[in-house]
Amino acid sequence: YTNSASGKASGFEVTVQKRLTEKLSGRLSYTYMKATGTSSTAEDNFQLALAGESSTESIDVPLSWDQRHSVIFDFDYETNALRLDAVFRLFSPLPFTTPGSSIPNNARQSWRSILDVKLRFNSYRAFQGRLVPFLEIRNLLDEENIVNVHDNTGIRAYRLFDPINSNFGRRLRVGMSMDF
Repeated sequence: YTNSASGKASGFEVTVQKRLTEKLSGRLSYTYMKATGTSSTAEDNFQLALAGESSTESIDVPLSWDQRHSVIFDFDYETNALRLDAVFRLFSPLPFTTPGSSIPNNARQSWRSILDVKLRFNSYRAFQGRLVPFLEIRNLLDEENIVNVHDNTGIRAYRLFDPINSNFGRRLRVGMSMDF
């Protein structure tokens, strides 16, 4: 078994952060990234060889994580009674392989966006610490974002533990945290 895969990634990130008032602040970041190579994992060409197909060792293609653009806007508003945090993320399409294609990652999925909001309320003294009630809404706009596509069928798939995965729809969490 020989790992003959190669890849390269390059890009840049720009972040602007500003406190607009004593209670209001925000951050905006833009990232450009390009990731190309001969295969996305060390096993890709091995799997092709097992299936009797030709290897892609000689051509550079977009890698599975080649997400060219991302924009993240983070907004914080704080008063004596509560703190509101909102994060909006916009991601350019990830590549995938269309069914029957001999070129890996020859197509792109759709753009993805996610808006998360968290409210934290006044804290209360308890057990030699402070209880902080909160309300958190993930994927507030209930966007249906496709994160992965099966290469052999072209049908949407899921990356269950991917941090940008929002395929579970809107999620609401109510709870308390304790600061000691």
